[in-house]
Amino acid sequence: VKSTDGGQTWRQTGLTFATENTTHVSRLFVVPDDPNTIVAATYGGIRRSTDGGATWQSVSTSATTFRDLVAHPTNPAILYASTFASSGNAAIFSSADTGKTWKLMRSIQLANRIRLAVSADSPDRVMAVASLGFAAGSDRAQGLEGVYRLDNPNASWQKLTLSGN
Repeated sequence: VKSTDGGQTWRQTGLTFATENTTHVSRLFVVPDDPNTIVAATYGGIRRSTDGGATWQSVSTSATTFRDLVAHPTNPAILYASTFASSGNAAIFSSADTGKTWKLMRSIQLANRIRLAVSADSPDRVMAVASLGFAAGSDRAQGLEGVYRLDNPNASWQKLTLSGN
């Protein structure tokens, strides 16, 4: 749904899923200088709209279940998205063209899900927190797989060493 009057009224957009489908939207990003361009991280892949959400196109990636989506704070063409994978191998993807194309940056073998954050003070730095478990009551070990840092788009992801304090 979409509101153009500060939430007074709402209307259906073109981003719909079958009611029997478990697909849902995890994150939305609206391009600040072009509010007609919207990128959605969904459990059915990355979707992109250039007409304010009236219609949506699926963007091809090697993954289908996306959990998080963040943008570079000073260059909104640069996006990062992470996946959810119940059997492990959650991954981080990047886009340099406002979500038109995506490339795999890193896959984390034991991780089920990854959350992302971009530093406003260091806009080229991206942080990722990878976790092991994915649901309450799961028989898999739950907890932290690791914290990762990317210092610039051309660098490699570094797994940080964490102390017990």
